[in-house]
Amino acid sequence: MPRSDRYLPPIPLAVSRLLKFIAGEKAEKLYLKWMSLVNYAIVMFIAYYLYVGLLRAVRLMRLGWIGDAFAIGLTFYWCWSMSVGPFGWIWGFSEAKRSEGHP
Repeated sequence: MPRSDRYLPPIPLAVSRLLKFIAGEKAEKLYLKWMSLVNYAIVMFIAYYLYVGLLRAVRLMRLGWIGDAFAIGLTFYWCWSMSVGPFGWIWGFSEAKRSEGHP
């Protein structure tokens, strides 16, 4: 069921508007139907290239297993924080946490 633009989080809103501009309303509706899966794929795509880039940097610096552990840990933190962690709301995976005094 497609969501209204008014209730979309920042990244899904930007992606849906871009798709509507480039490919039309049909592509936007398809994206909104599969939004969670597509957004998770985007997060994992970024995580993969983050990991590969960190591994290359670690190999250049010759840090050994400590650098490998750092690359794995940072990639894990990215995946966790952007999906179920504190920044999951940006991608539409969870509700935004409201501070006190805000509705």
